[in-house]
Amino acid sequence: MKSRQLQLPWFAALALFAACAKEQPVVNRVQPDYIKKELLVGKDFLNAGDDPEYWAQGTLVDVGYGAGQDGLFTSTYAQPMTRVKWSMTEDLLIARLAYERIANSDGKGLGKATEDGTVVAAYSIKKHFDVKYDYNPQTGELSNVLQENDTDRPWYQREYIRVDWSKNLSTDNYDYDTLSQMGIYGGVEYEPLAYYIQDGTSPDAPHVDLENGYLDITNKAWAKPQMIELNMWGLGSIPACWLDADVGGGTAPATGCSPVELTIRQAFRKVVDSDYEPQDWDGFRFQAFGAFTTDRFGYARNYGMTDTNWHRFINRYNIWERSHYYSDPAAMTGEVACYTPTSTPAGMDPHRDNDGDGTEDECASVTASMGVGGSKCDTFKQRCTLPFQMRKEKPLAWYYAEGSNPDYFEASQLAALEWDIALRGAVQTARYAECNRTNGSDCATKYPVYSGQMDDEQDLVDLAREVESAAWASPTAAPTATASRTRSASSAATRRASSRSRSSPR
Repeated sequence: MKSRQLQLPWFAALALFAACAKEQPVVNRVQPDYIKKELLVGKDFLNAGDDPEYWAQGTLVDVGYGAGQDGLFTSTYAQPMTRVKWSMTEDLLIARLAYERIANSDGKGLGKATEDGTVVAAYSIKKHFDVKYDYNPQTGELSNVLQENDTDRPWYQREYIRVDWSKNLSTDNYDYDTLSQMGIYGGVEYEPLAYYIQDGTSPDAPHVDLENGYLDITNKAWAKPQMIELNMWGLGSIPACWLDADVGGGTAPATGCSPVELTIRQAFRKVVDSDYEPQDWDGFRFQAFGAFTTDRFGYARNYGMTDTNWHRFINRYNIWERSHYYSDPAAMTGEVACYTPTSTPAGMDPHRDNDGDGTEDECASVTASMGVGGSKCDTFKQRCTLPFQMRKEKPLAWYYAEGSNPDYFEASQLAALEWDIALRGAVQTARYAECNRTNGSDCATKYPVYSGQMDDEQDLVDLAREVESAAWASPTAAPTATASRTRSASSAATRRASSRSRSSPR
């Protein structure tokens, strides 16, 4: 009996220990809106060599009544597209150009290991921290509280940051900043506003999806009205909104005199190599077919800025999965180099075709490998292109903006269909022309092209609409297959129209 009494306290102590050792639920004190540094600057925070690049563009998404000066806020001329890399200080997250502003000039921003390009955007960093369980500093025992630790490691080693997205601190980059360009073209002054929406359901809330390579921030600014100098009448500066259009620069009554609130969305998307083939759209090409271009200037050390280093790159959709030849297309490796000191002797033309076979001489090995001619030298990427006959086109998604008036949907759908017809015709024509240039056989049968006049083109559009309507009427047509149905419809219409054009030319 005595022994039993002695055992009772031992069992009680064991039960008490088990109760104390029971795992407690995690208490998460980490606040939202933080970013993993690795997604912006790579795994090595101190080495720029692994930093990803991002496309950057600012778009004016909303503006109040009163902004009517010179088409201000309604045009797309002040929405520059740039390519940037991120860098960090203890206080700032900085987006810098990932290339030289002027080719062959100062080397700033040039190369994977550099982070000294021109500043495009800058945002304040509120905090650098790690996410760790709290612990007893004397015993090292971990607790169940998950918190933001900003003491155990120096700021440049900590894994996460929280950024103040409310204001872009860089406001005078006239080449790259949307508001700065609008100030030039529209003659207005603007003042950034601190604007930040935390409600995730708001369209103006930051959209951070860096795991998939995307980030956008919405900011606001005040645009002050344009002023007109009337010193000749002793009146000094007068707001343009006070004067009728009879007076040069007057904007009344269409525009207001109060500062106008602007909403700008700055978007960043991770650069993924799409194997695009750039095209220098010179003055002769522009006479034949005008296009929007992006100017790229170049510097020669012995001469300064020169016309020969001035390129006007055409802005166009990339409709190809691959534009260059690779022995391993999936990995995009094994390219054929051209326009190098080895392949192009001094004074020689990289586009020479001395044997007249339609394939540029520096790319002859592409024909030997694929059995199809037509490869050319892309002098900007210094690699040989894939012949059009071997390229595979890829679909391009056009989006109907959320909140748009549904009255415009049908017209937009028809416009997309007509663009689809035009682009498919261009693809077929490129292959047909290349086949002829390389002395191919039976090119018209392999690549039938439409050869009608303007009134026949309307027949082609009508045929495409007819096939498209039939696809919509099909009870088996899935609502999500719109794009594929459009593509198949235009293909069928193109084949039918090509057959009609060949059998009964006008």
